[in-house]
Amino acid sequence: RVLFRSQFVQLKANDTISRIEILNLNGQQICSVDNIQSMQKEIKIDSYSDGIYIARVWIKNQVYTSRFLISKGVQTQHLPIRKEPHLFQD
Repeated sequence: RVLFRSQFVQLKANDTISRIEILNLNGQQICSVDNIQSMQKEIKIDSYSDGIYIARVWIKNQVYTSRFLISKGVQTQHLPIRKEPHLFQD
């Protein structure tokens, strides 16, 4: 589950999150957090420019993605999380 507040994106899972990446639509990595080992994590997004971003979340060697929109003056919105079709292998 991805929750948004004006300055943070909060990612919650039913199992341990090991890694999170935030990418812009050009595929450039904006943020990466490793070794989380928790079921939730907040990432500060107030310095991000307006646009659509992709959150990639690693849970039990599987990658899940969600897109979210940041638009100043408009509440941040997100699209549903989905499991990527392939397994992540270290």
